[in-house]
Amino acid sequence: MICVTQITLEKENTASAIDFLRKKYFEDSNDLCNTKKLNDQLSSMSLNLEKSSNLHQNSLAALLKDVEFYQNKLQKYRADGKKLETQASKSGMTSSLTHSKLTTDYEELVRKREALKAVEEQLKMFAGLTPDRDMALVKLEVAKGQLQELEDQLAKQIDFIHL
Repeated sequence: MICVTQITLEKENTASAIDFLRKKYFEDSNDLCNTKKLNDQLSSMSLNLEKSSNLHQNSLAALLKDVEFYQNKLQKYRADGKKLETQASKSGMTSSLTHSKLTTDYEELVRKREALKAVEEQLKMFAGLTPDRDMALVKLEVAKGQLQELEDQLAKQIDFIHL
């Protein structure tokens, strides 16, 4: 828009200058040298006006092309944004889901997984036991006996080392 305004102003200024030169030409028609000089100036100004007009028209065309490109880009971004919003709402995304909320939920999930591992380890200790209580007590007594034998062997080896 600025270029169009500049072209219009230059045309008006040049038109005013041309009018001025024409008036001067008719006033000084007796003086042939002045007439020739004014005619040359008029031709030069007219040529400059045409060059300037062509230059501004070219730059205006380039600017209009850029504007069209950016308008198309804006429409594409708007369409993409609407498409992404639709996908997000279909997948259950709400405004309550924020990065900090997701981070907090993830940290809680990690803590719960660690607690689950500890419980699984405790459960593995009981995995070898039979469901029958009496049989489990027998196995427990056998394991206690094996533990006692191992402790006795360890005590003998320690005594042997100290000798």
